[in-house]
Amino acid sequence: MNNLKKAIICFFIIGSSSAIAKPAESLIDAQNAIKSRQAVHLLMYNSMMKIKEIINNKKPYNASDMKFNAQNLYNLTLMVEPYFMIDTSGFKIENHTNNNLWLNEKDITNKSIDVIRLSQSLLSAAEVGDKPQIASTFSETFKACKACHYDYKIK
Repeated sequence: MNNLKKAIICFFIIGSSSAIAKPAESLIDAQNAIKSRQAVHLLMYNSMMKIKEIINNKKPYNASDMKFNAQNLYNLTLMVEPYFMIDTSGFKIENHTNNNLWLNEKDITNKSIDVIRLSQSLLSAAEVGDKPQIASTFSETFKACKACHYDYKIK
């Protein structure tokens, strides 16, 4: 996918996701939102760990694998914020999200935009095989993900 198409998709995702979180309508809606968030995060983690193994020379560099995992990560970053637009704080369900998250929607939106932008840069570096840029952009992307977890994950 070329950069113009990516930018257009990113624009529409970000533009549409800046809505205010709405409360889950039922216990089942809240449970499904939490399961969806956890699934997206697990898939993101898996893609990131595969990229990290290549960067750290635990696996040989393979351009196709790098592009595949960078593309997966980018696609998944587009899914993060929409799943956090369902406020599950009104239900007593075990999850890993600090309820302050829904009090800071602008911060979540900004952090989501950062992760999308960085993962898009990572994908661009992977598409041309720029290993130093892949490594530095991966590090920035990882830090951006951790920043949100630091602020909004129950410790």
